[in-house]
Amino acid sequence: MSRDRFSGTPRIFLSYARKDGEEFATRLRNRLQTEQPEIVLWQDRAEMEGGVGWWKQIEEALDQVRFLVIVMTPAAMQSEMTRKEWRYARQRGVNVYPVKGCREEELDYASLPNWMRKAHFFDLDKEWETFVNYLKSDRQQGRRFHPGRCWKPVYQPACCGASPWSTSG
Repeated sequence: MSRDRFSGTPRIFLSYARKDGEEFATRLRNRLQTEQPEIVLWQDRAEMEGGVGWWKQIEEALDQVRFLVIVMTPAAMQSEMTRKEWRYARQRGVNVYPVKGCREEELDYASLPNWMRKAHFFDLDKEWETFVNYLKSDRQQGRRFHPGRCWKPVYQPACCGASPWSTSG
């Protein structure tokens, strides 16, 4: 991954299912870039380099970020790729922040792993400011990676959310 594309190391990896979450993810990226330009994001469509292995680029980006923001939609909940991204991120100690990318009733929480069912899902219509404050924070990572050893959970505060914008289209 080419570092000169960034005005700094990316802080956030934006994960979504292209099938039904790309428009929301792009709006989120644009809003953050406009309102919070100091928060550097990594999104595949904007940052992927041609001719380089796509999964290698995703791993490199996830190895650098502090947060993975996953746009939760029905397709994201079923996507093996989004699952692979957040599993890799959690293994590396990256904080995973789900955001609702659709109406509440469209989300099938039962299809998620237990840890994610218990996680707070940010509703950006109501929690924008809090969401941004978390992204700017120096939150401790949820897990630490120790090669050759088990994953060691560490304290990760419960999060809650931010403010105005619509997920209903």
